[in-house]
Amino acid sequence: MKHPPPIKVLVIDDDRARVALLEQSLRDQGYEVLARLDTTDLLAERVEELQPDIIIIDLDSPDRDVLENMALLNDRSPARS
Repeated sequence: MKHPPPIKVLVIDDDRARVALLEQSLRDQGYEVLARLDTTDLLAERVEELQPDIIIIDLDSPDRDVLENMALLNDRSPARS
């Protein structure tokens, strides 16, 4: 029986300790962590390059730039069904 390909994840967070735990948990559950970004700068370009299925982003206190990048990303690559 052929297994489905793993779900590809992009993680965006500047807290290295938290990301390390999250990445390990994701891998333990069979997800493929494509990359970890510290910022949302050039997010649309990185998403286009990496083609993740899921983006996990730390938004404890989003600033205007983060919100603008997320809006741009949604315009360029709306969620797939």
